[in-house]
Amino acid sequence: MALVNGLAPAVASPRTTDEIVDAALDSLARWASWSESAWIPAPRPGTGWFGSGYTVWGVQTNQKYTAAMATLATHARTPAGVDREWALDRALGSLRAGLDSHVARGGVCADGKPWGLTWISVLGLERMMHGIASLRPHLTDEDHAALHAVMCAEADWLSSDYQRGAVVGIVADLWDASARNHAESNIWNGAFLWRTAERYPQHPHAARWRDTSLTFLANGVSRASDLETADPEIRTRHRGANFFPHFAFDHHGYLNVGYMAICVSNAAIAQLDANVEGWSAPPLLVHGQRGLWAVLRRMIFGDGRLARVGGDSRTRYTYCQEYLAPALMYAAGEFGDPHAIPVLDRMLATLQRDQDASENGSFFGERLAGLAMRNPYYSTRLEGDRANALSLVAVHLPVLAPIERPAETLEEAVGGSWSEPDHGVVLHRSPRRFTSFAWRAHGLAAGLALPPGRGDLAEWDQNLGGRVRFAGDSAPDGRLSRELVAYRTQEFDGGFATSGEVVEGRSLALDESWTGEHAALSRLAFVALPDERTVVGFHRCTVGTWSPIVAELQGLHLGVPNDIFSPSTRQISTAQGMWAASAGEDDVRSLGQWACIDGVLGLVGVYGAPELQLVRHRGRLGGRFGSLHVDEVAFPLRHGPFRATPGSDLLDIGWIVVSDADASETAAVAGAAKEDTEVRSEGVRAIWVTGADGRRYFIAANLGTSRVRAPSAGSPLVSGSESGALSPGEIAVSVVDEVQVRPSASP
Repeated sequence: MALVNGLAPAVASPRTTDEIVDAALDSLARWASWSESAWIPAPRPGTGWFGSGYTVWGVQTNQKYTAAMATLATHARTPAGVDREWALDRALGSLRAGLDSHVARGGVCADGKPWGLTWISVLGLERMMHGIASLRPHLTDEDHAALHAVMCAEADWLSSDYQRGAVVGIVADLWDASARNHAESNIWNGAFLWRTAERYPQHPHAARWRDTSLTFLANGVSRASDLETADPEIRTRHRGANFFPHFAFDHHGYLNVGYMAICVSNAAIAQLDANVEGWSAPPLLVHGQRGLWAVLRRMIFGDGRLARVGGDSRTRYTYCQEYLAPALMYAAGEFGDPHAIPVLDRMLATLQRDQDASENGSFFGERLAGLAMRNPYYSTRLEGDRANALSLVAVHLPVLAPIERPAETLEEAVGGSWSEPDHGVVLHRSPRRFTSFAWRAHGLAAGLALPPGRGDLAEWDQNLGGRVRFAGDSAPDGRLSRELVAYRTQEFDGGFATSGEVVEGRSLALDESWTGEHAALSRLAFVALPDERTVVGFHRCTVGTWSPIVAELQGLHLGVPNDIFSPSTRQISTAQGMWAASAGEDDVRSLGQWACIDGVLGLVGVYGAPELQLVRHRGRLGGRFGSLHVDEVAFPLRHGPFRATPGSDLLDIGWIVVSDADASETAAVAGAAKEDTEVRSEGVRAIWVTGADGRRYFIAANLGTSRVRAPSAGSPLVSGSESGALSPGEIAVSVVDEVQVRPSASP
C-alpha cells in the first residue's frame, strides 16, 4: 500500500454506505465477544449489567451496551457469525437490570444504590433509545410498563423546578465557573422531555413536558443575541447565553471543542431517532445548531479527528470524538453538508486502529490497558461509548438521503479565519496549514500548527506554549498552576498575531507546610504569517521577586503523538540525517537547529537555545489517564531541580514552525531565519524569516514592561496601538520584498 506522508491512508477510497455499516457491525461483533468479560449478573434471573453495574456512569455504560447489543441482534446486516439470540438475551437482560434499579422501580444497582432523577440521568436513556426501537417486537408488557414508569418519572422530575446543587431550574451562563453553563444537559433534557411526550401523548403531564422541553432547548446553544431575535418563543424562554457570540464554548473551564461536538450530538440523536421512528422532533431542537456546526466543522481535521484547539482534559480519541459520529450524520441529513459522511468514513477508519491493536476484541485493550487495571468503572464507560457510537452509525446511516458529491474540496469549504475575542481564541485554516492559539485552553496558552490532513500530529497539552514547572506544582488533573493575565489578538488576511502574559507557578506547595506563589511571568507571542504555511513564536519567561525551584523547563514544547495511529513511529529528519523515533522509549536526543517530522512539519530554533531536543517517554502521556504516547520537542530542555535567580530569564527564545514542509524546505527556512540583534533591547525581540510565498517578513514583539519606539521595515501588516510605538505585549509584523532592507535603529 502506498504511503502518504509516511502514513498508510486510513481508507483506500471512499466507502459506500453499506461498506461503512458493515465495518461498524463487524467491529461491534468483535467487541461483543470481549464484552462478556465485563458482564455482571443482576438479582433478577436472566438480567445483568455490562461494566461496573454502579450508579451514575455505570448505569449509562450499561444503557449504551443495551443499544449496541440490540443493534447486533436485530440489524439486517449483522455478520453471519453473530449469535443473534445471545445478543438479544444480553440486550433484554441489560435493559431490564437498568429499569429494575431505577428509583421509580424500587431496585438498586450493584453498588447498593438506586439511580435516577438527576440532571444527567436521562443522558444514557437518550443514547440507548435507538436500541429500544430495535427491541420493540421483543418487549413484554412488563418491559413496556417498566419503561413507562422510568421515562415518566424522569420527565416529571425534569419538568418541575429540579435542583442541581445550588442551582434551581433551567439556567445558562457563558462561563463554566458560574456553575450555570449547562448547554449540553439542557439539550439532552429538552430532547428527552419531548421524546417522552411523543411516546406517551395521552399522559396527563404530556403538555407540561412539551412546554418545559422548549425552555430547555431554547437554552442549549443559546447566545446573548437570542434576546434580539424575531422569534418570541426564543426570547421569552431565554435564561442566558451558554455560547459566546461566535460559538466558543467555555465548558469544564476551558475552550471545549469536544463539548461543542457533544452539544450537536445530543440534538443529532433526537432528530435521527425521530426520522427513523416517525415522531415529530421539537421545533427548537435545531436552535443554534446550524451556526454551531458551521464553526465546529472548521475544527475537524481531514482524517476526522477533532481539532481540539482549546485542549482536552480527557483521554485522547474517546468520548467526544466518538459522539462526533451522530453529529456528522445530522449535519449531512439536516444541513446538507456534503463533506460530513466522507469525514465520518475517515474518522471511523482512524478510530478502528485502536481495536485492531487490541488482541482481545476490546476497543482499547492495548492503548488504555493501564486504565482498565486502575479504573474499570471508567474504562468500561469508554468501551460503551465506542460501541454506542458504532450502533448509532449502523442504525441511522442507511436511512440518510444520498448527498451529491461536493463541488469544492473540504479545505475549500472550511478554510479561512475564526476567532472569539472575548474568550481569547483565534484560528486560520488553509489547504496547507491549520493554526490556532487559545489563551483559555486547558492548561492555558496552547497553539497548533500542522497540515489540516494530519490530525495524527496534533497534541493539546500546552502545545507551542512552553512548559515551566516548579517544585510544588502538581494539580490532580495534570494542569500546572497558571493564571492568565492579559492577551490581545490582531487578524489580517491569511493569518493573525496574538500575544499575552501568563503567571507561572501561581500557587505552589511543598511538604510539609511551605507555600509560594507567582514564581514567574511568561510573555508569549504567536504569529501566523499570511503565506499560510509559517508560524513564528516568541517566549520570554522571567522569574519574579523570589527564588523558586525549577523542576522542568521546556521552551517551544511541541507535542508529537507517536502511538498506534502513527503507527508508533515518526520519521525525524535533521541536518545529520533521518532516523525513526519509535514509541514507548525513554530517550533525549539532540536535533540541531532544525528538524522535520514525517516530511510534513518543519521546526526551527532561531535564538535563545543551542539546539532543539526530542524527549521520548516510555509511559503514555495524553491527559491525566495517560492515554497516548507523546514525544516532545523542546527548545531548550532542562530538567531540574535547580534554583532560579530572582529577575532572571528562564526562557528568552524565538522559533518557527512550517506546515507541510519537507526536510529541504525546513533547512532553507532555517538558513534564512535569524534574530535581528540590532533592534534587541530590554524588551524587544525580532526575527527575519522567509515565508513559503517567497517574501521576506520582519516580526518584532515587545516582551518587556515599557513602551518602546517600534522597529519598522517594509509594509506593515500589524503595528502597535500607537503610531511609531510598541506597548508591552504588542507585535509588529511587516512584509519586506527586498531581503537587504533593514529595520530602523532600535529605540
